[in-house]
Amino acid sequence: MPSAAESTLLTGLTLYCTLTVGTVLVLSLLVLQRGIKLWPPSAQTVFFGMLFVSELGRILWSFALLVEDSPRISFDSRLPDRILNRIVLCTFLSAFVAAFAHWVDEFRMSAISSSTISFLQGRLKWAFVLFNVLLFSFEAVFLLLMLFYPDQEVAHTIDTVNIDILSFLYLVISFAFVVYAIQVYIRYGGGSMQASRLELLRFTIETGVMCVCFLVRACLLFYRPITGDFLTEWVFYWFCYYIPEVVPAALQLDLIRRRRRREIVEETFIANLYEEQALLASDSEIVVHGSFSDLPHALYSSPRYQSTNSEMKPHTTPLQSVSLLDEAVRTVAGSPEYNFDGY
Repeated sequence: MPSAAESTLLTGLTLYCTLTVGTVLVLSLLVLQRGIKLWPPSAQTVFFGMLFVSELGRILWSFALLVEDSPRISFDSRLPDRILNRIVLCTFLSAFVAAFAHWVDEFRMSAISSSTISFLQGRLKWAFVLFNVLLFSFEAVFLLLMLFYPDQEVAHTIDTVNIDILSFLYLVISFAFVVYAIQVYIRYGGGSMQASRLELLRFTIETGVMCVCFLVRACLLFYRPITGDFLTEWVFYWFCYYIPEVVPAALQLDLIRRRRRREIVEETFIANLYEEQALLASDSEIVVHGSFSDLPHALYSSPRYQSTNSEMKPHTTPLQSVSLLDEAVRTVAGSPEYNFDGY
């Protein structure tokens, strides 16, 4: 019968394997539905790539701990799993920095009434690239020093400094999500935009959950360097690794899945409108001055659609379709739209 420590590690291994399968399934679904392009890089591809690497690393890390006699043994014999742990901490952080950068860019684009998300372009691109270069470069230096520095006491001090830096970065990303959520709530909490109160509440709760997960991780990572002692094993693994990684990743995957499902419904609705107004195409010409992907949002949020939504039938007349489509086009051209689904 496995010990308590082994049971905790086996539970974590199961969670990470399940999360990896979910990541692959969501990515495959997006590729099949043409909701994502693997090249050129986008926020989603960077997020999926880094998340997948961190999940594989965490699975290997769990195996490394299971083959040891005990999860709490001497510093020298823990080097393999420590290296894997540091790599996972960096890749997971990079994945959510990509997600956060996309959120900020989408927020900025909505402020200037633009429908184009410019992730990995301009200043944001170089800031993201510079962050990752510095992060992984410093981490490589720390790992090499831990491996080859002859004085083990100094190597242990280097390991502690490494943990402190990673803890600080998770603390920063935690507060960054808080600031972002507050800005979104201030801008859209008045109800003047198209987003519903329910969407805003859901966004705030999910962002708050991710913030709490990163904050708890940062605090627990700071615990050993500050106190010089270890937490109880199951508390440390659950609240420093399992929950802060599995919960935010699962939330992001669900956000991506929900958004793609909604986009399919909206695209189908717009396609039906275009088919129904085709009979009048020779008599009227519609010039779209906005992004086609914005038309469903404008249709659903327009007063005309809101008032007729409950009465619309599958066989809406062509004249009604043209009228609704014209109103959607005017809405897209004249007002910004913001999506609370992260991706």
